[in-house]
Amino acid sequence: MNNPTDVTINIADQREWLKEYKASTGLSWAQIGPPMEINPTTLSLFAGDKYNGRNQDLAEKIFRYRQTLQQRAEFKVLAPDIPHFYETKTSNEIMSLLGWARRGRIVRIVGGAGIGKTRSLQEYRDRTSNVHIVTMQPRINTVSQLSYAVLKAMRISGPSGVGARVGDYVEASLKGTQSLLAIDEAQHCSLLQLEQLRGWYDACEGTIGLALVGNEEVITRIDGGRQAKFAQLYSRIGMSLTRQVPLAADVEAMLDAWSIHDEPVAKLMRELARKPGGLRGATFTLEVAVTLARGSNEELSVRHVQEAWAQLSSRAPV
Repeated sequence: MNNPTDVTINIADQREWLKEYKASTGLSWAQIGPPMEINPTTLSLFAGDKYNGRNQDLAEKIFRYRQTLQQRAEFKVLAPDIPHFYETKTSNEIMSLLGWARRGRIVRIVGGAGIGKTRSLQEYRDRTSNVHIVTMQPRINTVSQLSYAVLKAMRISGPSGVGARVGDYVEASLKGTQSLLAIDEAQHCSLLQLEQLRGWYDACEGTIGLALVGNEEVITRIDGGRQAKFAQLYSRIGMSLTRQVPLAADVEAMLDAWSIHDEPVAKLMRELARKPGGLRGATFTLEVAVTLARGSNEELSVRHVQEAWAQLSSRAPV
């Protein structure tokens, strides 16, 4: 790649490329402009040779974008396709538990990073009907915001106005639907939000299931259910799954999905998958390692995995 300040950028060449790019992609100026950091109207004027400002500045931005596209294309050739989903023992247990929740129960799924909680949730939603996933974030910090997040997951437009009782609207929208409401990253739920979830569940009288999914903080919070303030929710949890690291069978499923047959590489990946980050960290490592191997036109080896792990973890190679 070249720094546009170090080479001569021909304005006419950039204009012709821009018009060809728009025609070949079918994108609008509103879609093309932002990635180039150019106002869409300005970009349109430039393409038509009607822009009265500094055309050279725009040509340099277009040149940078062209180099960005070229780099993406190069990485697309080198980078491997990450397996979309592969069944593991843990994912099957999670989906079985979600199926239990569909009976009108509350379940709790607790796991460390990288055991496949979120991906299993998404796969279950894709395989069945009426599954609504809300991913909690620190910004969803009120009952009202939780209510609107649930409606968004259900693809329902909620009520507007200061006086709108959005919680009641959620309850009415859930009742009788035989749906599953899954709260991912549930450790971010406040006491009031957990109580609202319990309130919706109770009001629906067994016509919905509720899954609380998150890290070990979910246990810390809800197992405080032995205290009075959590007792009503704690007593309603029908089944739980707690798993902090991937099972050995989970790691083997990952190796099969990636077609890793070289035993030294497989052995190292088994070690890495048991470290913090689990299968997710191992997947990131394999993505980088395969890219490094392809870039050198070599077969994947332990050296590539070690280099990838060092890059991702800022540690000395394992």
